[in-house]
Amino acid sequence: MKLILVLIGLIFISSCRSLTDNSELFYLSHNYESYTSAYIDTIRTIQSVEKEDSVYRIKYKVYELDRIDTITYILKEDSSFQPEYQWNGDCGSAFILADVEEFNLNFKSYKVYKYASNPRAIDGCVTHFWTPGLGVFLVRSTAWRKMRILYSTNEEINKEITSLCRLIWQYPEFYFGCNEKMEIIPNQIFEEFSDWYMNERLKPFEE
Repeated sequence: MKLILVLIGLIFISSCRSLTDNSELFYLSHNYESYTSAYIDTIRTIQSVEKEDSVYRIKYKVYELDRIDTITYILKEDSSFQPEYQWNGDCGSAFILADVEEFNLNFKSYKVYKYASNPRAIDGCVTHFWTPGLGVFLVRSTAWRKMRILYSTNEEINKEITSLCRLIWQYPEFYFGCNEKMEIIPNQIFEEFSDWYMNERLKPFEE
């Protein structure tokens, strides 16, 4: 009986394990206010990650100059899962999965999930890029010239993140915008209009 209880305990611990290592983390914040100047700040960050039933609960404690913010993500590698984003315990803004892409780096595959908070806002949308092994490693404002990249005291992880960011930046369809898959005009209506427009343009040549 004792052996069974021990086995159950080990299974529970392994299913709800923390993925945090001993590396110290920080966000490198880039703020480009004009084309000729940039402000870069180092923001100390503490990360804790728990995984239970394939659901990741990722918490970042971000130490700004005048405040401490707690950011929590609840994510899963499943396009049908409803993700959640909390800022200091508040999850009032919409948060959706915008896109997923796979990148290959040094013979290793990374599936990157792109999320959008406030996806329909004109100037308030922010995109969050997550891959399970590295965490939420890139956060970008789609309206303002700001972004944050997650780094640590682990140089090997930093190389992975830097290289992965460079690959993403070369793929503008994935990097830019808030939700590329959100259709402003449904495809069917656009195609019907395009066919009609081309027919109208060709009429003078047919007569």
